[in-house]
Amino acid sequence: MTSRPFTIAVIQDHAVPDLGANVARAEQMIRKAAAQGAQIVCLKELFNAPYFCKKQQIERFDLAESVTGKTITTMQSLAEELSFQFLNDRRQGCIETLQL
Repeated sequence: MTSRPFTIAVIQDHAVPDLGANVARAEQMIRKAAAQGAQIVCLKELFNAPYFCKKQQIERFDLAESVTGKTITTMQSLAEELSFQFLNDRRQGCIETLQL
């Protein structure tokens, strides 16, 4: 077996209440990472919204999206454009982790 080095970018940023702004910022950071040679990009959990899981907040369940939702389709298109592999953890129709 031969091993080849690869570059990983880990993105840990802040999130604001505006989901669209968070996704747009993540897209910019992913593009920058790809331009700098990253072959794998890892986003933080709940990258598109402020973290709310310290305690269960039923009113935040509205953040859930279907697997064909805007966040997923945006990230899938970006992964295809930048030749990243789109990985996810699907359990009972939900995506718990999103990595490019």
